[in-house]
Amino acid sequence: MLIRTILLSTCTLLCTKSSSPQKAYGVIYQDMDGVFHKVELAKDAMNEVILSAGALGSPQLLMLSGVGPKAHLEAHGVNPVVDQE
Repeated sequence: MLIRTILLSTCTLLCTKSSSPQKAYGVIYQDMDGVFHKVELAKDAMNEVILSAGALGSPQLLMLSGVGPKAHLEAHGVNPVVDQE
């Protein structure tokens, strides 16, 4: 298990494009030093990607990654990946 604590970051979920429903398989994040990191699950792994940034930060990071209500994401110029109405 890999657990990383990131404070004040930019984060993007990596999601599959071919499977339905789409699944997250990793994240790209920027740490406080400005360095980008890419973390992916092993192929065919039975693991999870857990994104936790608190009550306000988690929904914001998900929406910036394209997970959320399609109309809301498009209104803010975010490419919808998963439509969560």
